[in-house]
Amino acid sequence: MIDFTQDAKTIAGQFMRITNNYSFDYKGLAEELKNSKEMKQLSLHWLAILKSPNYRTDDRNAIAARKGQEISEILFLKKKLENLKDDMKIVKICMEISCDHRTLQQTFSGFVFYYILITATEKQREQLINRFGETFYRLPLI
Repeated sequence: MIDFTQDAKTIAGQFMRITNNYSFDYKGLAEELKNSKEMKQLSLHWLAILKSPNYRTDDRNAIAARKGQEISEILFLKKKLENLKDDMKIVKICMEISCDHRTLQQTFSGFVFYYILITATEKQREQLINRFGETFYRLPLI
């Protein structure tokens, strides 16, 4: 489990260590963090980074960036992003992750997309699935 009481660099390191594994259990981790306020904020801040024109991409994380941009245009998420308040610790976590290896960023993005799916309401889930398909959160390992 991720310990959100630690400093931003340590938390980002925990996420990167966990996602740096071919057998990364994104569903299990998402279920563990399902009720975490910090994870909800982190997922929105990560979407904001993915949709930013300043987000650096290459072939290893381009699919995540493109999909993040598309997901952030879904109305319920767009509204949340428009009203997103900066939590400096969460922002720092996202900045640390965005400086890490791009393949890990792609894996982390897939985890965030799945987390958004399982924490959405039934109606919101339908919107996501209707637009992107049932497994939109699955991203290729590059």
